[in-house]
Order: sequence, then C-alpha cells, then structure tokens
Amino acid sequence: MTNKERRGERFSQLVGLELRGAIAAYGHDAQTVASIIGIHSVTLSRYLNGHRVIPSSVISNVAEAIGAQPEEIVARAYTRLLAEMGPVSDLGYTLAASDADIDSEIEAQQQEP
Repeated sequence: MTNKERRGERFSQLVGLELRGAIAAYGHDAQTVASIIGIHSVTLSRYLNGHRVIPSSVISNVAEAIGAQPEEIVARAYTRLLAEMGPVSDLGYTLAASDADIDSEIEAQQQEP
C-alpha cells in the first residue's frame, strides 16, 4: 500500500472517529442515528470504527441528523491527519491548480455566452 493509499484510508478512519465523537457529544447513540438515516446499525458501526471507508453521503447524513456541521467534522479529521502524517507535500505530489486558478476558470466559464 502506498503512502497516498494509507493517507486516504487513515483520513476515512479519522472522519469516522470524529463522527462517533460528535454523535456522543450531541447526546445521541449510533444505533438511533443509523435508524434515522436509514442504514443498518452494523454498517454505521463499521464506518465509525474505521473498518469501512465512509461515503461522503453518510458523513453528511449523520452530521445533519445530530445537528452538527459536516464540514467541521471533516476539518477536525483533516487536522488530525496532518498532525499524524504531515502535509501532503511530504508525499511528493501537489495539486495542479490553486483555488485562485480554479475560481478564475469558473468565472471565465460563467461569462461565456
């Protein structure tokens, strides 16, 4: 397994841990949340414990069900990932475009007839 694969897998685990903590912090339990969002409690448990990669739809659904903000949960998980594994530049690859480049491209496309 490459560093990129390990990093992605670890990030998913950390998101699950953050969600599990948020469920408890907001006064809920995983079984009730699973029922609310319409998935089996065993499936949710596998996501929360890092045994399965957690889909973004589940992150959003769980966060919204408990009254949390999905972006805050993901941000906390990413902060933990950086603390554990360092920044992405340490892996020998970088993103091709900056946010400013992407914003400029979107604006240009919106102005086209």
